[in-house]
Amino acid sequence: MRFYLSTLALLWAGTFAPILLSATSIIPFANLGEATAYSECVVLARAIGPVETIENGTTFMDTKFESIECIKGLLQPGTIFSLRPFSRLTGDYKIDIAGDFKPETGKTYLLFLHQNGDFWRPVMLSYYVFKQFQEGDDAFLIPLGGNGIAVLNRPDGLPIEPLGVLQQDVFLQYLRAFSAAPKMVWDGRIGRPSLRKEDIKAFDRAVPTGCDFSLGANLSRWQDAAIPVYYDDTSNPTDWGTLFPNILSAMNDNYTGISPSDAGSKSYVPNCIGGSAYQGNFISFCNANLGGSQCALIIFEDPCNEIPDLSGCVGTMGFGGSYSSSSTHQFDGLTWDNAIYGFVIVNNGAAACLFGTDYEQMLTHELTHSYRMDHLNETDYPDQNMNPICCNAINTKDRECMNYAYPAPAPVELLSFEAQLQSERQVRLKWITQSEKDNDYFSIQRSANGTQYETIKEIASLESNTGGTYEWLDTRPMAGINYYWLSQTDFDGRVQRLAIKAVTVGKNSKLLSVNPNPVKGDALIFDLDIPSFFQGTLEVINTDGRIILSNDIVLEKGIQRMQQPIEAIPAGVYLLRLFDGRQQWTARFLKQ
Repeated sequence: MRFYLSTLALLWAGTFAPILLSATSIIPFANLGEATAYSECVVLARAIGPVETIENGTTFMDTKFESIECIKGLLQPGTIFSLRPFSRLTGDYKIDIAGDFKPETGKTYLLFLHQNGDFWRPVMLSYYVFKQFQEGDDAFLIPLGGNGIAVLNRPDGLPIEPLGVLQQDVFLQYLRAFSAAPKMVWDGRIGRPSLRKEDIKAFDRAVPTGCDFSLGANLSRWQDAAIPVYYDDTSNPTDWGTLFPNILSAMNDNYTGISPSDAGSKSYVPNCIGGSAYQGNFISFCNANLGGSQCALIIFEDPCNEIPDLSGCVGTMGFGGSYSSSSTHQFDGLTWDNAIYGFVIVNNGAAACLFGTDYEQMLTHELTHSYRMDHLNETDYPDQNMNPICCNAINTKDRECMNYAYPAPAPVELLSFEAQLQSERQVRLKWITQSEKDNDYFSIQRSANGTQYETIKEIASLESNTGGTYEWLDTRPMAGINYYWLSQTDFDGRVQRLAIKAVTVGKNSKLLSVNPNPVKGDALIFDLDIPSFFQGTLEVINTDGRIILSNDIVLEKGIQRMQQPIEAIPAGVYLLRLFDGRQQWTARFLKQ
């Protein structure tokens, strides 16, 4: 197995290429309409795979994309194009640009692009990139959010439209109409369901802004965050019996998803091959004496003299890190290297320079590096333990970052959630949990538009710590698309949203359709194929879920064409709904 070593940028080992990191600051567009107007091309496209391109001694890791749907510009469906990152490899130097877009092969994205020669680039790195999430017959677009990008206020004082989840078909229809009619006033509410990014469990939440778990390399984390921490019994501080429990208590009390433990002392004599205590015989020692790669070792007094000696009390007090293997795992929709073999090297004389809590906080900082978390920006996030300027106690941003990468175990761990059409008028819901803790009951909510939900069933927990299998049959689903939202409620009333599924019941698209669509005049014309006599309500609903038009309607069985005046309705995307309390038909339309 190959291993890749990452440490703080305090040492420059000759066997590793230096890494140049940079920061990215942007002033965003006021809204996505302005972003569309600025972009040369707006396209929904699928990442085919990476292609290494070498130009003038510089290596770029381009990504080939295939256009699926063109909203604006030249990249028509089926077109293959190259997307080039700003990050690159030049000689022995790797240049990583903060906030750069790193596509995942096989994933689909909404991209706002500019052309640069033979390749394309997003207009603001990853900030205006949305990743597709498919749920049943519907699709959502989730913003990557520009991780690693500092967002500045606009000098014109205009408010900045926040990035949020988009309902793909509604939003793209509106975006296409907006692009074709540049004088149209932008309405940022259209295509925005009442879903938060964290509500969509199958999609990653994305690493919180300002947090970094790469240590200058790839994203990396421990799969098992319960790390036994050993310490060398050579030259440890005289009050180590008090200091070490305080360090572990601070980490365990603040970081809910990790569990570093006192594994005791070990006699480690490094052979200092490569001039380092964490190279040479370090891995073989861990395998033979510390139970393998699932461990961390604190080494005192810099036994291989790899850190320059302190001048008085000025210099490097210590550093921490871990190895990462070539094997990977998936977490939160991203690929992470497996962290293994953690270490902390403490410089000689450090204990005499840092007293009490300062020494504890310094070692807490370095052990957190072993968990792969890198420095925070001391200007953006002052008074944090993971600032590069020592020494602070664990603070709010520290907790946000670490609890993202190592979340506390959820009350319910969901293995699967299925929604299947059993017959023309029945939908079977089935879900399996791997574990449950303090779970009172599950709730099933249903929606016709993915925005407004109502609870239709509550099912008691099996109260099994090892999980269980649940089923329920919806015998009265609505005609058309049914969105099912599964959640669970603890005994203390806290709610955890688990998953969403969508099922289409009946042939809704043939029963109700708007023609023409988009609607250009003041009359909404729609075709109906009603299977039986219908007496109910016709509604027009906006993207906020508000009913802006409602009429009683009586229809005979059969095919017919209807007309509804809509001259008082402003331009935008709407939902047309016919329902009688037992069944309903829906169709979306755009009024220009």
